This record gives sequence, structure tokens and C-alpha cells, in this order.
Amino acid sequence: MGVVLAGCSPPGADAIAAHAAGNFESARSQMLAIRPEARDRFLILAEQGKVSLDAGDPETARRVLAEASDWAERFAIYEPKTSIAEEGASIVINQTMRTYRGTYADRIMVDAYAALSQLWLGDPSMAAVYANRIAERQTDAEVEQQKQIDKVSREVSSYRGGSTSGLVKQVRDSPQFQGVIANAGYSAYLNPFASWIGAMAWSASGDGSNFTRAQAALRQASAMVPSNATLRAQVERNPFETAAERPQVLILFEGCRSMSLKQLLIPLITPWAGFSSIPLPLPEAHGCDVSALAITGDGRTIQTEPLSDNDAIFQAQYDRMLPEIIFRTAVMIAAKEAATVVAAQSQRNNSGAQIGILAGMSLYKAITNQADLRSWRSIGRFTQIAQINRPSSDTLQIAVLSAMGLSGPAAAVPLPAGRVVMIYVRSMHAGATAIYTFSLTGAEPLASEIESFASESTDRLAVGAAP
Repeated sequence: MGVVLAGCSPPGADAIAAHAAGNFESARSQMLAIRPEARDRFLILAEQGKVSLDAGDPETARRVLAEASDWAERFAIYEPKTSIAEEGASIVINQTMRTYRGTYADRIMVDAYAALSQLWLGDPSMAAVYANRIAERQTDAEVEQQKQIDKVSREVSSYRGGSTSGLVKQVRDSPQFQGVIANAGYSAYLNPFASWIGAMAWSASGDGSNFTRAQAALRQASAMVPSNATLRAQVERNPFETAAERPQVLILFEGCRSMSLKQLLIPLITPWAGFSSIPLPLPEAHGCDVSALAITGDGRTIQTEPLSDNDAIFQAQYDRMLPEIIFRTAVMIAAKEAATVVAAQSQRNNSGAQIGILAGMSLYKAITNQADLRSWRSIGRFTQIAQINRPSSDTLQIAVLSAMGLSGPAAAVPLPAGRVVMIYVRSMHAGATAIYTFSLTGAEPLASEIESFASESTDRLAVGAAP
């Protein structure tokens, strides 16, 4: 029988509750006030950066996301493994004693939001730097995580912890876990939103070689989301090319709240070790009453199209981490049960002392047997995009849609000057939507390097098509 309990709440729970309610400024203030322990620093930096973006504070977002990206680089290259002290503490207490190094999906997303913040602040050169990091992480992540999966498999098969490997199989085969593992539409590591925002960053830099990288990133994103007609059109013609003839507006919509983790406790009672439990984190989906945006300009109305399904990314990453989660938990449980048995056996001639030991150890295990529920909780459930010609009125009408249709009145959104303008819309629910606008280029025609590249590409296509 499984029992779902609250477990140890990750840091910043109040700030995340405010964010989930759509109180972005309150969430930002509360999250920025947190001074986390070193083992939670990467997670809190990621949260601080994201809630700052959603609150319309790209300057703070840029600063903290840059630090988070540096931490991700440090964990990926210099400190990929936990220390012996952390491993020991995670066995004696629980997995929250390990430094949160972020999932591969987290690290990619940190750089994606860092690129967005740099574009927002009008620094395409730095945005291109983070686009480079996105590409590197998406290229390396699949290989590196497969190595980790193989390592855990070897540890499970070789561990000499008595019934530990059997416990791993028992948990995976238990009724509570049926249906937990799902098949995502694309890899846990690859993120089409990250590829797309990286492409926009490279394109905005005005560099011809970066423009080539942008086209490759757009093709990658389109391959992950083949149904997205906006992406297919951008692969055919980069929006920065189109803007050389007519100014363009890009819309990025992020809706609701992505999955987080809740705790499942599986009771474990034995006469020789007293009460215990197996604590495991389970994915938890959150409700969503928004489905898309309707954008109207110059009498034409379009809707945003799905780009990334962050719940699918979260679920797929969880599926790949699950063997390690179960194994580490099993090692912790086995160690505590063994310590309880040894302590009780040392007083086998004193029944009162044995009862006291079993009661004390049962209380200790009840307090410390907690699942690690840390995850990045301010990310949206999905992202969507659209592209439209800049209207002659320099104003677009934007309405939030639900599955049932219009969720509220359309908002008039004035556009800033620029050949390519982005509108970032963050909506937690129909009544909590923030809209931000910023320019990705100046009002003048695009850089000559991009124009030259576009012209050469057109010439090559024309030559290739000739008989």
C-alpha cells in the first residue's frame, strides 16, 4: 500500500505558491530574499532567474541566470560527482543532503532563459554566447546521461547490500509505480524551445556564421516539433531575413506550471527493525486553463502553435533518473535497517533496551526517510510561438484562449521600434497574464552579413533548381 505525504518541501515554497497564483512580483521578492545553503544554490538561482523574468525584471534575471549557468558548467565539467561526505550523509539521512546539480534538462533551460534575458536587454552578442552553450549542452547531454545510466546499472548489479538490488526490482514492480514511466515524444535532453531561442539569439547577432548556426537550430527544433507550421516557415526563411523586407513580430507564449514532485511513502514494517518506509518522489502534474494566444493585427488573426511540452521533458528526464533514484533510496533504507538490527541485537538480553532502540530508530527513520522533491518549479507547462507581420498601427490585439475558447478580453499591445520585435507572454491562468515587448534589432535594415548570406542562399537555391 502506498501513502502520499508532503515530504520535505524544497526551499522557496511560499514564493512558488505566489508564482503559481500569478503574483509574479511577490514571487520575485520572496525568491530573491532566499539565501540558500550551498547544496541548493543552483536550484534557487534558476528559480530566482525565472521568476524575475516573469515579473518583468530581465536585468536581475540576466545576473542570476549567468551565475546559474556558470554553476551548471562547473557541475558538468569540474565537479560531476558528489563528494564522499555527501554520499555518506545521503545514506545516513536522505537524498536532500546531496548537492542539487540540476538535471540535464535544467541546465539546457538555464541557458535558454539566459539567452532570452540577454535579447530582452538588447545584448545579442551575449545572447549568442548562451546560444552556443545551449547547442553544446544539447549535443553532450544525451551521451553524458547515458553514461550515468550505465554507471547506475553497474552499481545495482554489483552492490553487496544484501537485498538492495531485490528492493530496487520490488519498488519498480510495485502497483504504485505502474503508469509512472511514460514515453515522451522526444528525448528528455533535447528542448525545442531552447533550440528556437538559440536560433533567435544567433540571428539577432548580425553575424553570418551565427546565422548559419541559427538555421541549423531551427531545423533541429522543427524536427522535434514537425507539426509546428511557424517553425517550418522559419526554416524556409529566417524571420530576420523576412524583416529585411517587412518588419516582423515574434510571439513567445509560456503557459501554466510544469510538473513538480510529490512524495510517495511505501510502509515497511518488520519485527526485527521496527517501522520504516520507502520514500520516493513522483511526478505531479498541475492544472492548466489556458491553451493558446490569439493575435490580431491589420485585420488578420493567428494563433500560437505548440513549441515545447515541458511536462513531457520533465517526465522523460524522470524516467531516465528513476533507476538511480530507487537505487540510492534502497541503499539508504538497507543501511538504516541494518543499523537498527545491529543495535537491537546488541541488547538481545535486555528486552526493555531493545524496545527503546526500536522505538528510537523508528522515530529517526520516520523523520529522515524523506524523498528528494527538489525540482525547478517556476517553468511553464508549455511554450508556443507565432510570427506575424508588424501591423501598420504598431499595435497588436492579444487574447488568451482556453480549451473552451476566449478566456478574456483582448489586450492592446503597443509595439516598440525595431525590424524584429518579440512579445513574451507569461500566463499562469486566464486571470494572471503578463505581456512584455522588446526589440531584437534596431529600426534600420539588418546587418549586411545576414543580408549577404540570405542573398547567397537564394542564389544557391535558384541554381540548384535549374535544369
